[in-house]
Amino acid sequence: MVLRQRDFLVILLLSFVLIILGCSPKEGLKAVVPIQLSVGANNQCLQNGATGTVDMYAAGVAWSGPNATTSIEVHLPAGCPFSKCDFGPSTGSISSGPASGAVGTTYPYSSISVGGSSCTVGTDGLIMR
Repeated sequence: MVLRQRDFLVILLLSFVLIILGCSPKEGLKAVVPIQLSVGANNQCLQNGATGTVDMYAAGVAWSGPNATTSIEVHLPAGCPFSKCDFGPSTGSISSGPASGAVGTTYPYSSISVGGSSCTVGTDGLIMR
C-alpha cells in the first residue's frame, strides 16, 4: 500500500512540474514594446537612446517622446506589420496595435518627427521577433 502511495505522489509531482512548465509565457505573447523617440547628434532619430532596429512582438509597440508634452509622428512604408502605417502627430504616447509579420522581418521607418521637426531616420526600424 505504501508503495502505491509513493508512486501516486511521484506521478502527481511530475504532473505538477509539467503543468507549470507548460504555463510559461510563449514568445508570441510578449507585451507591447515601449519606444522613446528623441533626436541625437547631427539630427539623428533615436529609439530608446540609440540608432538601429528595436525588437518588437505581435503585441506591437508604443512610441513616446522625451516627455509627455512632446509631439511625435511616425511613418512606415506601405506593407508595414500594422493595420495602418502612419501614426500621429500626437503628444504622450502612440500605440501601434497588434503586429503581424514574419519573424526576422525588418520594417524601416520612412519618417519620424519629434517636437514637430523631422529627424534623420538612417537605419532605424523595427524587427519582428
